[in-house]
Amino acid sequence: AISAYLRYVDLGYNPGWDADEGYNLNVAWNLSEGRLLKYALNNTFVDHPPLFFLILAPAVWLFGQDILVLRALTATYGVLTTGVLFLIGKRLQGNAAGFLAGLFFAIYPLAVAYNRLGYSYNQLMFLTLSCFYLTWPYVTSGSKKHLLAAGLAAGAGVVTDLEGVYLLAFLWLAVAFFHRDDLILAISASAILPVLYVGTMYLVTPADFVADVLNDWRRLSHGLWVNQLVDLAVRYVRLWQLDWWLPLGAVGLFLPRDSKTRALSLLLLGSMLAFILKIRDVNPFFRTGVPLLHLFSLGIEFLLARGFSVLFDLFGLSAEAPATFPSRWQGIAWRTLAVLVSFAILFSPVAMAAAESFLGLKAGFRTGIEFASVAYPDNARDVAAHVNLLTSKEDVIILSPHISWLFKGATADYLQAVAIEGRAALFYPENLPRRRFAYDCSVGNARFVVVDSFAQALAEAVPEVKDVLAEAESWPMEYVSGEYVVYRNPGR
Repeated sequence: AISAYLRYVDLGYNPGWDADEGYNLNVAWNLSEGRLLKYALNNTFVDHPPLFFLILAPAVWLFGQDILVLRALTATYGVLTTGVLFLIGKRLQGNAAGFLAGLFFAIYPLAVAYNRLGYSYNQLMFLTLSCFYLTWPYVTSGSKKHLLAAGLAAGAGVVTDLEGVYLLAFLWLAVAFFHRDDLILAISASAILPVLYVGTMYLVTPADFVADVLNDWRRLSHGLWVNQLVDLAVRYVRLWQLDWWLPLGAVGLFLPRDSKTRALSLLLLGSMLAFILKIRDVNPFFRTGVPLLHLFSLGIEFLLARGFSVLFDLFGLSAEAPATFPSRWQGIAWRTLAVLVSFAILFSPVAMAAAESFLGLKAGFRTGIEFASVAYPDNARDVAAHVNLLTSKEDVIILSPHISWLFKGATADYLQAVAIEGRAALFYPENLPRRRFAYDCSVGNARFVVVDSFAQALAEAVPEVKDVLAEAESWPMEYVSGEYVVYRNPGR
């Protein structure tokens, strides 16, 4: 109940809307309409595989293209993850451990904030924990049905986001270490969904799919391998500086007394870090790290459990060597003091984390990307209402992805307005074939361009976007609301 409350209340506005949410909504909306598009560009689902969008699309079709629909799905994954953490803790160390693991994740401020954002990584987080939950009984008992289920969960993780290949590494290594004879079965089960995904996209759009795969490979493998290792080491150090709970959770993963539990926990952590830190630097936009949060929460539970054990031993209250007292009342007083000290030391930080999460419902959750999020949604809705009165669904509108779902025209972001001209722009390579665009999203063909603080900041980082803004700002100003300025193309 706590997990649901912290994740669902005021979900549509808190935190501020993020650019990735706009992209995700647009892809799902196009899919619900039977189109493989990301704004104007045909979508090969290489950057982000299709499973998340296939699940989101029916909800968008039923309830409309609204950020609340997207966030309700990802928040639900957060709530489900809380439940699976309880089951894992219960299976490994009993009901109390399950309660602690679920409780910490339920109130962990960073997890709550990210679960409230519409990222596909929240689905990957749930699938990662499900794979771990299914792998443990397989390792301990050799159950083939658990192996098959874990393989399917791992494959689903890959077709949710490509960083999910860490699940293949985790599962295959776990099987190789504990039940080597089942390795072929593990590989086969986990490959079903990825092979289906690759085969389908290759059949639908072979040339573009291969081109996008090669482009992503070049982006991820650029530079000498020595430099890549140095980058990985720097990112590893930065990770522990991101949030002070993370190193504590990592330490906790070393503490389970059961060797198989400890081995599986550390194997999953190592597999995740190797791939996640390779894909993205640790910065305020470290969305790819969302799946790590549940594993660190499990580590916090291990740490709390060991902390209680150590403190009770110090107070002479361990079950193995119980202390004796001169009188019954002295024993009660001593045990009460032990419990109070233990809770003060171990649970005061947890209570502070809970207070921060509940405060976030009132004051806004801190994500570290407030500078790049929509701060004034009422102004955005006001601008969209005005522009929608003047446009049809064929009219091209260039704008920030954060707010694109509010507009009924043929929307495109600033980067696509650059890419259609054959120029490179961040993750869009140069010389993208014009045939890949379903409509002309160049600035010259746009009827409206909506400029906001995000567009201006993007123009500073991507010089090509400056050209788009310079041309748009030479047009007549159509409407202003807060930070949003609408320019109308006099030739359209």
